[in-house]
Formats: sequence, structure tokens, C-alpha cells
Amino acid sequence: MEIRNLKKYYEDYLSLPFEEIQISYRRKKILEHLVTYKAQKICEIGCGLDPLFNYISSFESIHIVEPILEFYDNACVMAKSKSNVTVHLGKLEDNIASLSKEKFDYIVMSSLLHEVENPEELLRSVHQISSANTVIHVNVPNAKSFHRILAYEMGLISNIFEKSATQNKMQQFKTFDLENLKSFVISHGFSVIESGSYFVKPFTHEQMQKMYTQNILTKEILNGLYLMVKYMPEMGSEIFVNIKANK
Repeated sequence: MEIRNLKKYYEDYLSLPFEEIQISYRRKKILEHLVTYKAQKICEIGCGLDPLFNYISSFESIHIVEPILEFYDNACVMAKSKSNVTVHLGKLEDNIASLSKEKFDYIVMSSLLHEVENPEELLRSVHQISSANTVIHVNVPNAKSFHRILAYEMGLISNIFEKSATQNKMQQFKTFDLENLKSFVISHGFSVIESGSYFVKPFTHEQMQKMYTQNILTKEILNGLYLMVKYMPEMGSEIFVNIKANK
């Protein structure tokens, strides 16, 4: 089995063009759902450099699980003054004993399922720390996004599930569209309660970054691209499912 190099991932993550903007719209969708479901006891699996608690004004508790030491250390510093935030170092499967004691009402697994060597094991671990009432938010890049379909029609890729240069650089293992993402979680003991896509991205990360740097892409245009998904509901750059464990 191919094993991820977490140190290299961390270095490549820092240099990835446009990702900071992509993350902001990914976070926007998550925060919308946190409000909808009135989440108070939250678990964030993988927090990157900017944990969700920085954007939530009121919550009972947040547990963060982070396997990359640099991200873990950063989260610990940010959470130092927050007594209701606990940061766990390691993979989710290594922290089940402590996390299964919590009664989470919302678990966030953002931009992760496609990146792990064994997504089946990750879902089994999520199932173990969930109750029947826990809502789990999962998001991943969309194989049927506007920019991938455009690349296919231009002859740049042979099929929409072909790995891009960015996917290879970021050591990503799996490519999903909405249909096979839903099938995958259902086959591992979950029910889908909501699904969709968000943020239409016309071009690659590198092209989007160049246009943003040159002020061709303004904040108003980016916000418009986020809202455009209502006209092309399955062609957003990323897809999500909100699911519950069958207990």
C-alpha cells in the first residue's frame, strides 16, 4: 500500500496556489451547516492551519484530531486560552477510546476522505465515535466539477476521474463524484441526509491564482461563483454529504 509522507504533504500544502481561497469557501459551507444543525459539541478531524473554532462564536466543546505535528502544534497555540477546546495528536483510529466517550452532535471531516490510504478504516472509526443523532459532514473534491469537465472536453485528461497534477502532488488516493461518494458512505453503515456541491471553479488552482493575483478575479466574482451552484448543482469544485451512522 502507498504510504503518505506527512512532512512533504505539510510543505506542499503551504505552497499550493489558490488553496487559501478554496479553503475559505469550503469553510463557509461548513459554517452554514453548523448553524443549520445548531451544533454545540463538535469534532473536527484534521484542522489544517486554521481550526474551525476561530470562526465559531458559541459552542459547548470542540475536539480536534490532527495527525500532522506542525498543524497540531499550531492548533494547541491557538487554543491555549480556550478551555472548551481539546486537541488530540494522531489519526482518528488512534484516539477512539477518548473520543467515543464524547457525545458529539456534529463531526467535520473536511477535505480528508480522498487523502487517506484507507478511507474504509476512517469511516469505521467515525462510526465508532458517533451516536445515532450525530451529523457527520464530509467534503471532497468533485470529479464532475466544471473545471474537470472542461479539461476533459479540451482533451487534457482522458476521463474525469483521472488524477490531476495537484492530486498527485498532494498524495491524494481517491477521486469522487457525488454518486459514488454517497454509495461509499452508505456501504459503510451511514445514511445520507443531505448532499450537494459548492463553489463553481472554472479553471485550475494555478490559473485561478494567477487571475486573482492580477485582480481579474475579484471578491465579488468569487462570491458569485459560490452562488452559481444553484444553476449547476452537481458541478461545484467540491461535493459534500451530511450523514448519520446507522446504529
